[in-house]
Amino acid sequence: MATSKTPAQIVQLLTKLPAYGVPYQVPSGTMAMFQDPNYTGSRSDVRIAEYMPNKRHVVPDSQYDRTSNILWNLPIGTVITLIGCWAPGEEGKKIVDLSYGNTCLDLVGTGTTKGCELWTSGITDDVSFFMWRNVDLT
Repeated sequence: MATSKTPAQIVQLLTKLPAYGVPYQVPSGTMAMFQDPNYTGSRSDVRIAEYMPNKRHVVPDSQYDRTSNILWNLPIGTVITLIGCWAPGEEGKKIVDLSYGNTCLDLVGTGTTKGCELWTSGITDDVSFFMWRNVDLT
């Protein structure tokens, strides 16, 4: 009989995104977006508590198509999807439908601060929108 894994164990099995490391911590429920490499330059914080879940949102103006690096700290089971180059969809499509997005990248909550370099994921200077949601990891 297979032993079931906890959500915390499941997120540890996910592929890690390339990063310079984590230069400092960000608060839980936060995504910190940086314009320049090495977590420098203009910074904008997105606090998910200020945004509706399961809805597409525009990134802060200073980061629109300019973000190079991201730090995030999300609770286990929370995911932020970054979306590049959004095109208008068909009437009646769900607002979280990704079929009209270009590159998409999921930031998965592990309960600790993580970081990623967007250019190695093919989405540098391309992030226009994001959405967040809670997922069932059981």
